[in-house]
Amino acid sequence: MTALTIPADSFHTFRVSTPSLVGSPIKIFYPEETKSFSYDEKHIPRDISDLELSLVQIFFECSVSDWDGYGAKPISKDALYEALDFISMIPKSFQLPEIVPEPNGEIGFEWNFGENRILVASVKGTGIVAYAGILGNEELRIRGTEILDNTLFQIFKSIINRIS
Repeated sequence: MTALTIPADSFHTFRVSTPSLVGSPIKIFYPEETKSFSYDEKHIPRDISDLELSLVQIFFECSVSDWDGYGAKPISKDALYEALDFISMIPKSFQLPEIVPEPNGEIGFEWNFGENRILVASVKGTGIVAYAGILGNEELRIRGTEILDNTLFQIFKSIINRIS
């Protein structure tokens, strides 16, 4: 079993998509004394395993109050676990999103297709995904909420087809 890490008192098991580990269960745990990662905001993930690692790094950077110096709420473990589930549902045909920590404690996923063509989805650990998009024109916007389940990316595919 391979280990990634998160704060000590809880564990979360999920299945990763790293080619050499496909289908392997992974427990995430993190000893408090080594809680340090650096996150490069310009880092663009190359594959799902890279996206998962970026998410864990962002979690460690942003899991404390005021992580941005402007009063941001900490990202919760529930938001992290839900974001990992979200990542596991991204179809292979999709461009990978950029992960964006949000000051309200949510984790955002941003697909940018160029000027005025963007889709952002946010999770916070409640099973609901909030999303918003600009469809190529400042006046053409879409927003909504959906349950995090297998139909979510069918909706996103329809939106992305309109954007790109």
